Amino acid sequence: MRLFASTPPNEYKIEIANFSDSPSIHLDGKPIQATLTKISDSAFFLLLNNRSYQLVIEKSGRSYIVRLHNRAYRIEVEDERSRRLRKTMKAVAPTNTQLEVKAPMPGLLVKVNVTEGQQIKKGDSLAIIEAMKMENEIRAAADGRIKKIFKKEKESVEKDMVLLLVE
Repeated sequence: MRLFASTPPNEYKIEIANFSDSPSIHLDGKPIQATLTKISDSAFFLLLNNRSYQLVIEKSGRSYIVRLHNRAYRIEVEDERSRRLRKTMKAVAPTNTQLEVKAPMPGLLVKVNVTEGQQIKKGDSLAIIEAMKMENEIRAAADGRIKKIFKKEKESVEKDMVLLLVE
């Protein structure tokens, strides 16, 4: 089995073979001696090249948080298949992406602060929705250009209704 572990900016290739009593482990092509013993749900004892370590390992989304000597390290681990799929998805991802700006809640579209074709910067105010007598400002999540405005001021909107299209 081949795994890839990254703790930016570093990346490591781990190869594990012979899962029986004595697995063969290579880190970046170099053999290492390691055993990992589970102590509790998240606590482990690691014997690595004749040195012992006590670790706490917690899953966090697609990453792991490894705590060692009062320091925490975020480690992302991928197998070969996941890595190939991720790289393929990056390669075919469109360069001209469009972002739908949706209403975060039902309410009344009080003000549209942009026009079609307008260049916007991340954080710019795009629109204001009034819900339950409170005004909620919708801001740009990224730089771009307003491609299309779907709703007009003083129109009712539903939650997740597309208001604008940004490219």
